[in-house]
Amino acid sequence: MPPKDEKQILRVVRSQLDAFAHGDAAKAFSYAAPNIRRQVGTAEQFMEMVRTQYEVVYRPASATFLRPSGQAGEAVLHVQLTDEDGDLWTAVYTLQKQKNKSWRITGCALSPNAVTMV
Repeated sequence: MPPKDEKQILRVVRSQLDAFAHGDAAKAFSYAAPNIRRQVGTAEQFMEMVRTQYEVVYRPASATFLRPSGQAGEAVLHVQLTDEDGDLWTAVYTLQKQKNKSWRITGCALSPNAVTMV
């Protein structure tokens, strides 16, 4: 994957997390791919879904980004998240390069890790 794409992918996910942190539903929703936007409906519904179903994504205590991987306009990015209780989670983001060359998030799978930070 070209370094330019890696940087753009990291920027998209970081920017969405930042938008969540600032309560900016419209901005957070803007990083979602068309499939997610159609499925969820509105920016407010998107924010509510993330807040209730992906709490650690909505307000992580910390986030560590691994190097994205992928090919042919598809990418995967693993992000290690820590929640407010110190529990570790892995968020696996999938992204797709759009016709306008921007990257957008097509999904996020969240799973708890067995290790707890002390």
